[in-house]
Amino acid sequence: EVFSLFIPKPFRFFILACLGFYFLALVLRVNPWIGMIGALAYAYSIYDPVIISVGHDTKMLSIAYLPATLGGLIMIFNGRYWLGAAFTALFSSILVYQNHYQIVYYFVLIIAFMTVAQIIQWVKDKEVKHMITALGFALVAGLVGITTNAMMLMTTYDYSKATIRGGQASLN
Repeated sequence: EVFSLFIPKPFRFFILACLGFYFLALVLRVNPWIGMIGALAYAYSIYDPVIISVGHDTKMLSIAYLPATLGGLIMIFNGRYWLGAAFTALFSSILVYQNHYQIVYYFVLIIAFMTVAQIIQWVKDKEVKHMITALGFALVAGLVGITTNAMMLMTTYDYSKATIRGGQASLN
C-alpha cells in the first residue's frame, strides 16, 4: 500500500493518523502548529496503542483515514468541489477498504449530522445551488469510495449470512 510510506508497523499507524488529522486541521484552517499538536494528540491518544497492541490493525487504519475523509468532505462543502471530491473518493475508498465497518458506521453518523447541519445553514443563507452542487459531488465521491470496494463488500455480505452475527449459523 502506497500510503504506508513503506514504514513498518506499528509506526506507520501513528504516522498515518498524524497525517490524516493534520490534513483535516489544514482544511479547517487551523494554525499549522496547533494542527501538528492536534495530530499528535489524535494519533497518540491512549486508545490507539491499546488497539494496536491487541492486533486491531484495520481498526487503527480506519481511525487514521477517517479525519482525512472528513477533510475531503468539508472541502466539498466549502466550495472546493473537484479537489474535495477527489480527496473524499480517495480516502473513503481506503477507509472502506480497511473492512472495519464499526468505524465506517461511526463516520457515517458523523457526516450525517454534519450534513444535516450544513443543509440547514445553506437553506438559511439561501444557497440552494451551492447545496445541490456540493451534495451531488459528495454523493458521487462517496459512491466512488464504496464501489471501488464492491467486490470485497459483496463477498463480506455473502459470507455474513453464514455467521453467527448474520443469524444463520447454528450453535449446535
